[in-house]
Amino acid sequence: MNFLITNRDLQKKILNFIFFQVGWFACILGAAHDQVMVAVSITALCIIFHLFICNKPYAELIVLIKAVLLGLFIDTALIRFSWIEFHAQGLLPSISPIWMWMLWAIFASTLNSSMSWLQGRLFLALALGAIAGPLCYEAGVQLGAAQWVSRTNGLIYLAVAWGLSMPFLLVSARKAN
Repeated sequence: MNFLITNRDLQKKILNFIFFQVGWFACILGAAHDQVMVAVSITALCIIFHLFICNKPYAELIVLIKAVLLGLFIDTALIRFSWIEFHAQGLLPSISPIWMWMLWAIFASTLNSSMSWLQGRLFLALALGAIAGPLCYEAGVQLGAAQWVSRTNGLIYLAVAWGLSMPFLLVSARKAN
């Protein structure tokens, strides 16, 4: 029966959740403390481990790349509209920094794993994205990884962007799986 979760599947989901948390905190705290390369390295190891244990690593990598490209667009717009300033900028301060790319990738690694329960629940994904997405950015600001230039505009934009992104990424992930 497909609806039963094996112990191995549960272990993979728990590991995925833990590695997502490790990657998220590594990126945020790394940016806040000018340790971006350490943060990127830690997060990259978490992603590599995820790809190593997932069932379809190539398909999963495509999902991660789609998420990074989407995140690059969303976060660069935040910068261009002067709604946020990310700390620890990369080579081009007019686009989102690499540690933000890694956040999008580590997030996407959860879509077919620890957040797979959202598959097929697109309205719930829209609502969760519209709420949790902006809250994650606010948490990053509070931890020192960025600062708002225009908090209200930034949060409204992020609610819309993440509300639309979550269902899109979930559908992409489900097709890849």
